[in-house]
Amino acid sequence: MIAQGRTLKLLRLTGIVGIITGIAMSIADISLLYSSAGGYESDAVLLTIPMWRLLLGHYLGVLMLPFYLIAIWHLYEGIKPGGAWLSIPVAALLGYGAAAGGAFHGSIASLALIVQGGSAHRLKRRLC
Repeated sequence: MIAQGRTLKLLRLTGIVGIITGIAMSIADISLLYSSAGGYESDAVLLTIPMWRLLLGHYLGVLMLPFYLIAIWHLYEGIKPGGAWLSIPVAALLGYGAAAGGAFHGSIASLALIVQGGSAHRLKRRLC
């Protein structure tokens, strides 16, 4: 079934919101976790990420994640003609993933600040 009128406009709008949200979340993830030094096998990578990037990744991720629900609704509407046996589990799993992503973005910056604070404390103790 082809959507028409108001429904088509709403689908387009939710698709655009989903694209913008995806781009913003990519920026948030990269700013929160990328390190050119590598070292991803331990928490040491968190020592190399500047504070401004931690804050950008944290807040951008936390503030943009609710918009994923709009994108999930958009996808749900697209696969709904396939039947409830397909559309409902997919939407539920994507919603669960968005909730897990919110928990991650809400906590990883705090972990990084603890790691960086502990490292600064050890360095200060060595110098004194």
